[in-house]
Amino acid sequence: MTAGNRGLVLEVWTNQSKLYHELGGIESLTSTDAGYSVHQIGQSFFSHSATNYVSRTRGFFVAPYTGEYSFRIRSADVSSLRLSPNSDPANKVLVVDACRYLL
Repeated sequence: MTAGNRGLVLEVWTNQSKLYHELGGIESLTSTDAGYSVHQIGQSFFSHSATNYVSRTRGFFVAPYTGEYSFRIRSADVSSLRLSPNSDPANKVLVVDACRYLL
């Protein structure tokens, strides 16, 4: 992962799928599970051409100033964004989610 407030790590598991109520199960996936690949991405937008896959994006964001921020996600399937108020990922909370499939 890139130092500072830039750079994201995209982890992808092919031949997997999760329903909205199963998104928490993504936390238990590891690099030893079938179909795993990892990619460094340096932008806030990315696309993936595979179908029937599960992905998790991780990063470290340090806000450049104190104030309100808006976050949004766009997904063709179900997705959620969780952030931690400090450096401990165990403290993450749901910020926004997309709980419907777009046809």
